[in-house]
Amino acid sequence: EYVTLDSSSQPILAIEQVPITHACTGGCGGNIKNATVSAYEYDHGTCVAPDTCECVLRQPSGKPAFQGTACEAALCDVSCKNGDCVYENNDTHCKCNAGWVSVACDVPVCATYGCTVGRGICVLPDTCECEPGFFSQDCGKACACGDNGKCNDGAAGT
Repeated sequence: EYVTLDSSSQPILAIEQVPITHACTGGCGGNIKNATVSAYEYDHGTCVAPDTCECVLRQPSGKPAFQGTACEAALCDVSCKNGDCVYENNDTHCKCNAGWVSVACDVPVCATYGCTVGRGICVLPDTCECEPGFFSQDCGKACACGDNGKCNDGAAGT
C-alpha cells in the first residue's frame, strides 16, 4: 500500500493491485474475496496457476475443505447419508435433512409419535417398525389376537 495526493493535495491511501498473470476459468468456488487486491482469492480456494485451484483448509485439522478442480464441493470426513456436506465456521460437517440426526445423518427421528420402547424401533423419519404383537403409529397398542398370534392388520389389531 502507498499514499498519494488527490487534486487538493490531501493524502489518500491507495492499495497496489496485483497484476493478473493467470486465470482459473469459472473461479475457485464461491465469490471472489477482494477483486481490488487480488483476482486469485475466492471463498473456497485460490487460483495458483492457470486453471489450477488450491482449496482452503479446514481448521484446526488442516484437511482440504473442498474438492473438485474448482473447489466446488465441500469435503466431509464421512459420507452424508441424508443431508449435505457444508462448510461453516472454517470446518465442514453434514447438515442433516429434516427427520435425520447424527454425524453422518443416518439415524432417523420419530419425533411426531415416538416409538414405544420395547415395542418398536424408528426405521425412517416418523416411521416405527413394530415388534410382533404390537401395532399403531408408535407401536404402543398390543394386538387383540389369541394364542400369541400375529396381527393381520395393523389398524384394528386383530
